[in-house]
Amino acid sequence: MLKFLAGAFAIAGLIVAAGPIVIHLLNRRRFRVVEWGAMDFLRKAMQRSRRAVQLRDLLLLVLRCLTVALFGAALARPFVSGVSSTTLLVGAGTIAAVFLAVGLAATGILTSQSSVRRAAFPGALLCAAAVLAGLYSMLGPDATAGASALRSREPLHAIVLIDNSMSMAYESLEGTLLDRAKTRVAEFLDSLPSGSQIHIIPLCDSGSDANIAASAFRSKSDAREALDRVTPVDRVAVGTQAFDAARDAARQVPELPAKRVVLVGDQQADFWAGVSTEQLAALPDLQVMRIAADAAENVAITGFELQDGVADAETPAVFLVTVQLTGDQSLSNVQIALTVDGTEVASRLIDLEPGQLRQIEFRQRLDSVTDTGALGEGVSTATMIRATVTASVEGGVGDRLPRDNSRYLVVPVVAGLPVVFVDQAAGTEDLDRGVVGETYRLRRLLAPRVSTDEEENRQLIRIRHVSIDRLTAETLSDARLVVVAGVESPADSVPLLRQYVEQGGPLVIAAGADFDAEQWNELGWLDGAGILPVPLTGESFGQLPEVAVGTLEPFFLDTQSLQDDVFRIEGESDESLDDLYRLPLFFKAVAVDAGTEQLNALTASETVRISEQRQRATSLANVTISSANKRASDSSERFDESDTGSATSGSRHWLSWIADDRLTALAELSAGEMAERTRPRVLGRYTLEERPFLVERRVGAGRILFLTSGLYSSWNTLTATNTIVVFDRLLRRLIEDTLPERNFETGDVVPLPAEKSDLIRWQLDRPDGRTDLLAIEALSADRFGVLIRNGLFSGHYSVNSVATNANAADPTASSRPEATLLSFNCRPDESRLESLDALAFQSRFETSAARWLEADESFSVEGARISGRDLWKWLVAAVLVALLTEMTILAWPHRRSLVSEPDAQTSAA
Repeated sequence: MLKFLAGAFAIAGLIVAAGPIVIHLLNRRRFRVVEWGAMDFLRKAMQRSRRAVQLRDLLLLVLRCLTVALFGAALARPFVSGVSSTTLLVGAGTIAAVFLAVGLAATGILTSQSSVRRAAFPGALLCAAAVLAGLYSMLGPDATAGASALRSREPLHAIVLIDNSMSMAYESLEGTLLDRAKTRVAEFLDSLPSGSQIHIIPLCDSGSDANIAASAFRSKSDAREALDRVTPVDRVAVGTQAFDAARDAARQVPELPAKRVVLVGDQQADFWAGVSTEQLAALPDLQVMRIAADAAENVAITGFELQDGVADAETPAVFLVTVQLTGDQSLSNVQIALTVDGTEVASRLIDLEPGQLRQIEFRQRLDSVTDTGALGEGVSTATMIRATVTASVEGGVGDRLPRDNSRYLVVPVVAGLPVVFVDQAAGTEDLDRGVVGETYRLRRLLAPRVSTDEEENRQLIRIRHVSIDRLTAETLSDARLVVVAGVESPADSVPLLRQYVEQGGPLVIAAGADFDAEQWNELGWLDGAGILPVPLTGESFGQLPEVAVGTLEPFFLDTQSLQDDVFRIEGESDESLDDLYRLPLFFKAVAVDAGTEQLNALTASETVRISEQRQRATSLANVTISSANKRASDSSERFDESDTGSATSGSRHWLSWIADDRLTALAELSAGEMAERTRPRVLGRYTLEERPFLVERRVGAGRILFLTSGLYSSWNTLTATNTIVVFDRLLRRLIEDTLPERNFETGDVVPLPAEKSDLIRWQLDRPDGRTDLLAIEALSADRFGVLIRNGLFSGHYSVNSVATNANAADPTASSRPEATLLSFNCRPDESRLESLDALAFQSRFETSAARWLEADESFSVEGARISGRDLWKWLVAAVLVALLTEMTILAWPHRRSLVSEPDAQTSAA
């Protein structure tokens, strides 16, 4: 909006601009009209030049009026505040109305035609009214803040949001993008008025000083020192969090109402995802500066994972590496190297094309194996290996962001994990007599060899093959997976298996062999409180080959329905996957009710059931506390509420490896959220009437998968084809989910259970060699541990327990927990280097008053809404141009022609 520092001058200019019109009217009244016969000849002679005279007089009158009006506007010191499409229309309309009003008024005065006068004067009045309305908006109370900003050098509160995400480490001849950003911010700090307070807020914290943004700095020197301490970290900046931090900082300095918020960074498109115009409007004043590379050139490792999640000593581990090239030129001989525990074990040279996303596979046998009996209770003492993949470009050509050239993994190399298999032949299986259990092929997939105990312990799993009636809590207490297949009925095992799943155990159920759908539905569904993910109809469809009458009509998997990640094999095209999943023939399966109506009813009933269950648990806890306090009334002991968790959980939570943080996270969900989480999902269907093939449901901290056909019997040919490898992947991923998570994104807060003792202290060893002491904190009511909050750099970290001085010579110190390895990696989105530009910003935030700046522009102390401070100079120049134009018109040699023409007419007469 166009506004004025001294609006009175603008109004006075408009009033005085009417002076030439008034003078013209007064001059016309000074002369008397006298009829003179000779004038008739002069009138006829003047008719030809009347139009030229009127046009000249009109131009002179308009120029004189505008000269006075523009001079008054220049004295009023105009500026532009809050530029938007609406304000531009108001300002342009007001200026146009001034010109129209003057022009119409002059036309009405100078013309001799009454019809023109009747149209010109009302039009001039309407334009004058429009001018007054525009001036009111320009001179109203809302201009006070902008005018005060220009009128004085009063202290203000500056909030600097500086992007120090990983992409700001992009290198150029002028230094990194962060170096350039800090230079522009330093210039802005120097221009601030004395007495200003300054917040320096790194968008991703800072590796050197996490307390930079804690409070406002009262001097420019302190702010510059804080700015110098900002370093790039391997994190992704999030726009919504940045603007929330700016709003919180603005509230900390209420004594300075004038506030300026500046954001400087590469303005990646992902940064602005989720940011709304309303969020920008809530900020006091925002200026956004983009500092980005002209043409991005980067080689990045955007993916690094272990194909099956876990590794064992018998099977080569498959590492999958994804490499991406950003830029306009292809690169040759890019070296990709795999390092395991500090030793390079494999490398490969590859060529990359612009924009290419290439996946590389490394197969490596890992021989580090340890006993996994202590993998429970949330702290893993198993041997974990450090794996690193690195991309190297010769001479660094085509790669300006070396920080994303490496990714890191902590890989569990495990063996002998207990897995329970339950089928119809447990205890009676005899391959020679053809008595084979339904789980046989899966057992051979996960444990290819069965010989001595030593060799079995080197394989991924330790098989426990039991019948359904021999399942006990002791059998399941350390089991990482339970597979039940081909069993006629679940019998009395449903409550035990339900507890196993609720505590976090994965359960796979398959039909086949002796499976009886009616008995399973009666005993295993229990209105959603059993171990079936969905109810069975009690019927089966299809015919087994040995009992088929007439033509055998098999059905197949619907490849279009297999969209879950478990069915996607890395490096395989959609066509090859379709061919793979079309191989098995299915002859028989059981029918389930997985319709939308049934799932909605299940979600509603689960909400009620979970609410009632939590109410009963709360009542029981209160009774337990009251009884315990009554029993302890005669002693000095007091039963605390936190004891209830351990006391009651001791009877409920018998799974040895359960991580309590999973149960704690679930307890924070509402009943409705928990019920929605347990809603079953159909992961695959058959071609026959799109009936479900595989159904999944989460229950408590674990999950249940139900396969509606068999795994080995004549129900299908699944195990006779390569499609069975999908179940090997599925079971390995289920086992992986039971292991402690050790790979995280930078910036994640990682809780680790730890012993609270005066004899040991905990420390974090960083990849850069620095060591931080960790404080023991309460993770829940009855659990203590440490929180890793500052994993800001990609790499391997280690959490260690160290003996205190008093315990240095303690022989029991060797029993302290071993080091816990962690890895942190930046999100791969940060390597895309896709910046927002001014056009995209304005189209996305069209109604926002935020000001967009490029790197060669400067931040305005007056704020994003203030611009056009030098408009008065242009107005003075316009006044001079108008005066010169007037002088030119007056000096134009037309007077001689006007005189000579009447003389010629008189002599001719």
